[in-house]
Parts: sequence; structure tokens; C-alpha cells
Amino acid sequence: MMKTLLFVVAFTALLSTGSLASVHQATCYTDHNKGGSYQTFTDYIPDLLTYNFDNQISSVTVTGIWIFYERANFAAGTSVYWVHGFNYFTNFDGGYDNAFSSLRYGGSTSCLNCDTWTVYLDLYFSGSEYYGTTDTASLGSLQKEVSSILLTGISPWTFYNGPSYTGSSVCLYPSTDQDTDGAGSVLNIGLYPDVTSVGIYDNSIQSVRKGCWSKKVIRAAAEVKAQGKAHNGAWGHFKVTDDQTKPVSGDDLLQDA
Repeated sequence: MMKTLLFVVAFTALLSTGSLASVHQATCYTDHNKGGSYQTFTDYIPDLLTYNFDNQISSVTVTGIWIFYERANFAAGTSVYWVHGFNYFTNFDGGYDNAFSSLRYGGSTSCLNCDTWTVYLDLYFSGSEYYGTTDTASLGSLQKEVSSILLTGISPWTFYNGPSYTGSSVCLYPSTDQDTDGAGSVLNIGLYPDVTSVGIYDNSIQSVRKGCWSKKVIRAAAEVKAQGKAHNGAWGHFKVTDDQTKPVSGDDLLQDA
């Protein structure tokens, strides 16, 4: 499925839309160290069971940004695993071996390092999403429903708790990590798995503007730590505990702009 600007990803839409290859690629293997059988994915896969690959992935090589989920339809389960880079390989060890039921990429379909933003319904880039590359005065069905944010490219973005760029705001940079392929290509990534960690109330964001227009500036999310890292990529995961709940929603950011 070619990613459409400002498109809310839903399982039914994915089933009814034609598929086009993206610049993102994930080759998934049933054994460690690229062993066993494999499948190469370039699209959102809401249910790996349809490829006979449910709970089968033990290692992966990726280009781009990929998020792996324990449940179908991009639901978190007990953990969310992220891998990004240029032809970057990792094994899924321990409790993450043979654990995934869905996967998808983040960012533009056609350009790895284009300036993009994606907001997600749930923590850790889970649930439905809303995607864009330009100023957006309203987030449609995710209006006041955003819990996590993913950025790519070089531009910062300003997020507002009011429609049409009003209210309190925060400026976020795609500066969590930078991957290089050794031939001059670069991938800049901003991972914000929990908006409350950067001073935004959960379920408060209503509009997005390109550039840094806020007095409050965040350049990286402190809780994003890679478990493995090289110049061409990195991987890590977020653990979702049974008692973890989303914070109470609010109409204000923690700091006015």
C-alpha cells in the first residue's frame, strides 16, 4: 500500500487498497543469523498469519524504520521492538524470538530521509496512525488522541494542543538517532514513544506545523535507548507492563509557548 498523506491506517483499508513497494525493506528469517526460511516485506503487514509467518521471526535485515508488534493490527502486547538503518541486521533474542504478529515501517513510502511526521493512537507507535509531510490544521480521527510520535528527515515540527496551530506548543526534532550507509546516504530519526515524556499531555495534540515555532524545544526522547547500535543502524524495544496505563488526558501542554 502506498502511504497516503494524512491517511489513518486501519486494517480494513489495508485489505482493500492495492500494494506498491516502498523504499523500506525488512527481510525476516525463521532462524537466528539469517537462517531458515525467509520473507521480504516492503509494506504494512497487519497480520503475519496471512503469510504463514506469525510468531516465526528470529532475525531480520532492514532498510528504513521498522516496528514489530506482538499482536496483529499493530497492537503492542507486552513489548514493541524497533529496528532502523541501512541493510542493518539483528537477531531477536530471548523473549522476542518468534514473538511478532504484525509489522510496519515509519516515514515516507518513497524517500527514507524525507521530512515526515507520524502520530499514533497508542504508546510506542502502536494502533492507528495519521501521517503527513506538511502543515496540518487538524488531525482528523486522531484529533486529541495522540500518544506517540515518529519523525524523519532534517526538519523539526511544532505540535499544538489547539486546532490550526493555536494553544500551547512544543517543537520536536528528528534527532534520536542518525544512520549512514557509508556511501553518503543518511537517515535521521526522531522517536517519541510517549508524548508525556516531552511535556505533552496524552490525548491533547490537534495540529502540526513544519519548523520550530515554540519556546519549548526537545531534541531527543530520553527514554529511547538502543540495545544494539552501529553506524548503519540500531535496534531496541519498549516493555509494556501489565500495570502501565496512559496518563490522564488534558487540554494543555505542560509548558506554554
